[in-house]
Amino acid sequence: SYTERKSDGGGKCLTRVDPYRIAGDPSSGLLPRVNDDPGKPGDGDTRIQAFCFRMWLTKNNPLPIPKPAVYDEQEYELLARLFESGADPKIQWSLDTNNHHLFSGAYFIDFVGGNYDWPDANWTQRERIFQDHANYQIGVMWFLQNSPRIPEEYRAEFRQWGLPQDSYRDTSGWTHQLYIREGRRMVSDYVMTQHNCQGREVPKDSVGLASYNMDSHHCQMTVVDGAVRNEGNVEIPVEPYPIAYRALTPKRAECVNLLVPVALSSSHIAFGSIRMEPVFMLLGQSAATAASQAIESDVAVQDVDYATLRERLLKDGQILEYTGPPRHRGSAAGVDPKSLPGIVIDNDKAELTGPWQTNNVTHPRVGATYVHDNNEAKGKCVAKYTFKLPEPGHYEVRISWPPNPNRATNVPITIRFDRELKTVTVNQKNSGQDGFNSLGEHLFGETAVVEISNKDTDGYVIADAVQLVPVEERTKDTNRGIGFQPVEENGKTTSWKPIPHDQPNILLLFADDLGYEALGCYGGSDFTTPHLDRLATQGMRFSRAYTSPVCTPSRMSLYTGTYASRHRHFDVLPVHLGTKQAVDFRNRWTTYPQLLRQAGYLTSVTGKWQLAALEFHPDHCRDAGFDSWCVWQIWRQGAKTTRYWEPCFNHDGRVRDDIASRFGPDVLADYVIDQMRAAVEAKRPFYIHHNMLLPHWPIIETPDDKAGGEQASLSNMIAYMDKLCGRILGEVDQLGIADNTIVIFMGDNGTDSKTPRTTAAGEVKGGKTDLNDAGTHIPLIVRQTGRIEAGVVADDLIDMADLFPTICELAGVEVRSDVRLDGVSFASRLDGGQPSPRQWVTGGIHGNVSLFDGQWRVTAGSNRIFDARNLPHETVVETAPIESANRISRLRDAAVSISE
Repeated sequence: SYTERKSDGGGKCLTRVDPYRIAGDPSSGLLPRVNDDPGKPGDGDTRIQAFCFRMWLTKNNPLPIPKPAVYDEQEYELLARLFESGADPKIQWSLDTNNHHLFSGAYFIDFVGGNYDWPDANWTQRERIFQDHANYQIGVMWFLQNSPRIPEEYRAEFRQWGLPQDSYRDTSGWTHQLYIREGRRMVSDYVMTQHNCQGREVPKDSVGLASYNMDSHHCQMTVVDGAVRNEGNVEIPVEPYPIAYRALTPKRAECVNLLVPVALSSSHIAFGSIRMEPVFMLLGQSAATAASQAIESDVAVQDVDYATLRERLLKDGQILEYTGPPRHRGSAAGVDPKSLPGIVIDNDKAELTGPWQTNNVTHPRVGATYVHDNNEAKGKCVAKYTFKLPEPGHYEVRISWPPNPNRATNVPITIRFDRELKTVTVNQKNSGQDGFNSLGEHLFGETAVVEISNKDTDGYVIADAVQLVPVEERTKDTNRGIGFQPVEENGKTTSWKPIPHDQPNILLLFADDLGYEALGCYGGSDFTTPHLDRLATQGMRFSRAYTSPVCTPSRMSLYTGTYASRHRHFDVLPVHLGTKQAVDFRNRWTTYPQLLRQAGYLTSVTGKWQLAALEFHPDHCRDAGFDSWCVWQIWRQGAKTTRYWEPCFNHDGRVRDDIASRFGPDVLADYVIDQMRAAVEAKRPFYIHHNMLLPHWPIIETPDDKAGGEQASLSNMIAYMDKLCGRILGEVDQLGIADNTIVIFMGDNGTDSKTPRTTAAGEVKGGKTDLNDAGTHIPLIVRQTGRIEAGVVADDLIDMADLFPTICELAGVEVRSDVRLDGVSFASRLDGGQPSPRQWVTGGIHGNVSLFDGQWRVTAGSNRIFDARNLPHETVVETAPIESANRISRLRDAAVSISE
């Protein structure tokens, strides 16, 4: 044992599967490769991470998968039981099929347990192991395509795949190489461990860098609580770290003329990161250089002068230290525990019991990582911090954790004195301003013990650092905590600064399918919206705000600050049909919620998420910049779900099963209020994007309809939406944050056209999906009490893309120069300054782009001209009036330019 992380003894298998040959009968014996003795933490064994073949599959005229000569259906009994459980298999094959998982990782292509003899086997025995793997893996594919225990709809999908006719022709399309992930390794005087990978131990004799995740596949299948569990999987990001020359040299007593760049001296966990071909190549280069110098100097490899070796390696272009920016989200270093006063024990020095998981995503934190319980295994996780005190006395006990809305509110912490104990509970949704949270002063003898447990907790439990500060030292250093955030300069994280506490909160109320004419304050006469009309009298109402006529392009323009012609999402992403497409917020697009989160905001989103199916992209909201979310999971287990009654909501990665009897918009309003309260309690600014779902089709009964016996109608849905807005706005007032909260109300596109609507100026014809005024003209109201003048009606042209720069400017958040924006900030207008300089607005659908300058509308794909001088009436004219010809020509040129 090298005091590294413990693998999850509880393992992973989200669907409970019986482990016995005869289900429910332990006397029948265990299924193949399942054991009931997983071993003890810290003990060594022969269970290495699993191997597989990286199959090359194709749907293009494939060769059929053959039934292997050695085939035992018992090998696939677990797989059959998973299908029979009714769980979603989540099939995601690809051309290069490398240990693809089924059932969220409950089953996999790896032949777990089939390789234990490989490290010490001779070539004859290794050939047998090779064939066992081939028979098993080909058998998996044949079983999935042919077994009557697999539902036909899935068999049919599997049968589309087969082996390529143009590759590996001598083996009928089957790859030649077994993926040997781990074998024998040297044990030298220096062993690379997890501590090296995570930067806690840095060797002084670097000969190259490794940078791949600490990545181990499962090592065994075992029995936990009467069900199968997989054990051994590790996937933890790392920053580039140096590999010691001493890890390449044997112990002197064993050999003096050998260098080992591949099977180097490394623990299982560290080798999971080192085991990549580029690392082997660069270590081979360094080893060859060292060998040359050993020969030239006639010395043992252990006696090669490192200074000389280092000089040569650097001249050859080898990189020995990493000086670039952090490469992983959240991976920037936490506060060094040695820099804090008193005595600090970080989680990597604590005694951890149970299936804790290591992470480094959230700030503020102490050290490189923290651990969490994954909101599972309740009552089984304990983090024990044992202090040996320099002298008895009074100490303040302080505990750190990075807060998040998904955290538990009732985490039990036990403080043990010499023979006494005290238990307190803490709310980890919130944290102190400096990142630490005081548990009070206590009198200790020679030792102190603090234990963090997840027993009966109601969310994720975090264990980071515990600090004991002698009471007399408390006034010596007021900066004892970790309430810091990264500062980005030129796109790189360069330093840290305290989180400012004067940034305004931002609450975006976003109606779904609501044009401007639905509100009374815009002259609408068909619907009742008293709360939103009152909001207009308290803030600034924009009479000419525009967007694209459907949800996906509109939301993309909002989040990215770009026109549809730039982001190219012209149509609704078919999440409701189970598409696996997703907007790439991780690599392709920068969003303003990402920037707000980096600036210290707590960010949340609710409602419709039409930018990816969370079934296939569970971290998509986080990638877009949100710390927390409660959104409609539109697609689940092969079908579209509902949003109103019996809603299917994904709350921070988990589908809620406690809301089936509730009305979805009510649940979301509760969530918004909880998020505001949590942020206020934590003294953190918040950004909440509340996608309200209402009043989107279908027409349904609201709770008020049911209570009053009324028929469902769009009018009643809009009234209920207005009521919920009033409830949320009332909470803003109750919390006393109206002066420091910017409230924005707007729609995402026009109203559904099937319901007639009128304004004081006449009938509104058309609506959602129409690239005209009815489909693109939306309400926009902005209020901040004491800052934005009340009752102002502004006729500035506002484009949905303008929200990105405006929100950032209002929040005091700088937008990096490498972020390309089409939007124009109107923050100055809100502060009583000049109107927006925007001359036209744009929208897009079905690949077509329109521009509107307040009087005329043109489209890039047509020569037609639309006269919009007397809205809501918009008419087609054959030729441009002479007095407007130049204006319309410039507008058309702009439309063609941006569409290209």
